[in-house]
Amino acid sequence: MIVETSVPEETAAEEPAPQLEVTGTAIVVNTGGEGLRCRAAPDPDAPVLTVLPEGMSVQLVGEAEGVWQPLVWEGQLAYAHRDYLSSAGE
Repeated sequence: MIVETSVPEETAAEEPAPQLEVTGTAIVVNTGGEGLRCRAAPDPDAPVLTVLPEGMSVQLVGEAEGVWQPLVWEGQLAYAHRDYLSSAGE
């Protein structure tokens, strides 16, 4: 037997996203002007969330996972290939 329940509107709202701790910044580089694909997961087959333009500054989140660097894009966790990111001092 399936019982449907209703949830009061004030509790039905989505939980806020966890806070992402920014650990540094980097600049998108070496894309030949094509930009850097920002993905939903550290996988070349993961959906592309956006294309970051060359020269854009991004906020990094934690250590790279292999060739994938976690970063913040529009308040959410995303991943970009670290070969196309350069710290401001490099």
